[in-house]
Amino acid sequence: MKLFRYLLILAILPVSNLYASSSCLKEVELKELSEDFDQFEEFLSGKAEYCERDLGEQWYKIAHALVTLKKASSSAAKVDPQDAFTHEAITEKDWWSYFTKDDNEFVIQDDCAPNVIAYVSSFRALTYMRRFFGSGKINLCKPFFNVTNSRRVSVLMHERRHFDDHPHVNCKRGINSGARYSCDDRITDGGSYAVSVQVLVSLARSQDIPAQEKALIEAEATYMAFNRFNTVPKVKVNLSMLLSNSVGEVYQWIIGESTKLVKTLAAPAVLHSSNRGRNLTVFPTDTTLDAYRMDNSLRAKVSGIGLFAEYYNSLSIGQKNEVKSTSFKGTAGILKGNSLATYCDKKSEDLGVKDLDRIAAMNSIVTLPKQGSFYESESFLLSNSGDLFPFECKSKKSKTVKVGKPTMRMDSSLIDTLHLVSLGTEHFAIKGDGSLVKVLNEDGLFKEEELSMPIDNSDWISGTPMMTPEVF
Repeated sequence: MKLFRYLLILAILPVSNLYASSSCLKEVELKELSEDFDQFEEFLSGKAEYCERDLGEQWYKIAHALVTLKKASSSAAKVDPQDAFTHEAITEKDWWSYFTKDDNEFVIQDDCAPNVIAYVSSFRALTYMRRFFGSGKINLCKPFFNVTNSRRVSVLMHERRHFDDHPHVNCKRGINSGARYSCDDRITDGGSYAVSVQVLVSLARSQDIPAQEKALIEAEATYMAFNRFNTVPKVKVNLSMLLSNSVGEVYQWIIGESTKLVKTLAAPAVLHSSNRGRNLTVFPTDTTLDAYRMDNSLRAKVSGIGLFAEYYNSLSIGQKNEVKSTSFKGTAGILKGNSLATYCDKKSEDLGVKDLDRIAAMNSIVTLPKQGSFYESESFLLSNSGDLFPFECKSKKSKTVKVGKPTMRMDSSLIDTLHLVSLGTEHFAIKGDGSLVKVLNEDGLFKEEELSMPIDNSDWISGTPMMTPEVF
């Protein structure tokens, strides 16, 4: 018989213990866990409470996630066929009974494959015999213990779903396109990633989740919905734009509606939301300062600033002053002078650098949505003459890019575009003079259209799109 191993791959992003619980577990909570998982019996010693020092870091985090799962109740919104975030992959209201029906053991593994957060092994032909003999083991890898507690709960339910014979398939689209056994076909199939989304949505809607962790959960659910299914789910989202100005103010603008001040940064900065939408990378305009990351709510800094920020921070002040443009959408890159630094090989920490002198003098990097896609982007180099040169990685193992011939161009008034922001089917540009304008694509020629805003429209230095699912 063939042994199948179902893996949960950790997205290649830094993880953080920022929101790990520092509270202790009550004796009754640990006793209840031991009724279903006898591995916890050895920790019981008659104490009133059990902290990390009593269980050890790893077993405490497993126990904390299980207690959270045991207390969790489905907080899903009313099911809407047009909104995949309301889809119920599992319909059992008692998640704990569902989880413990097949799972009875945890194995902490030290030799997992790179970026694997957890996995289960099962014989597909013996699904019912496996249940009868109770051989449900969830293997937990090192990254499992470095994510938030809510993410651990989602991972456990994800792996439990595999016991119901829901294997993954190869990814055919999205950020993970080409990855083997790392996606599901459709969210409506109710597989492991559908369960992950359902659990994350319910936890994010819970009143017990801290606001900072809630922002991470929402971003994780959004990333998963648009990148872990080969058929793009229908999702109702609210689109907005984060705009930063030269005095450090950050505003959220809901197109055609309101504008509100979200944050005043310690120093003016260019903001970029990541490809996966989980956080914001912040590049201060003062080149004596380093780049850093914050969560999407701009409430707290996030550890693990990413390769581009690390690259930027490694530059001298003079070299930082040469940086013209940074992009985190599509094929992410940094335009410094007239060279393009990119990160194509996700298994390498080396940036590939391409000299652009033989192609054209470039002004900035801009991105546009891929045709027919809501979440994927294509990257372009905007030349000083207004031509848009498409570029992409030669391969996932390459350290450089291939630059294509321009098929589109910017009107002369848009050649100094600093940021091109796409929200759905609408495009906006921040020009060199600090104004935000609407951009219309007329058969491959982009032209500007004057824009009316409720606040002063003359001092912007960056704009980045934000997407918030209605369910949250």
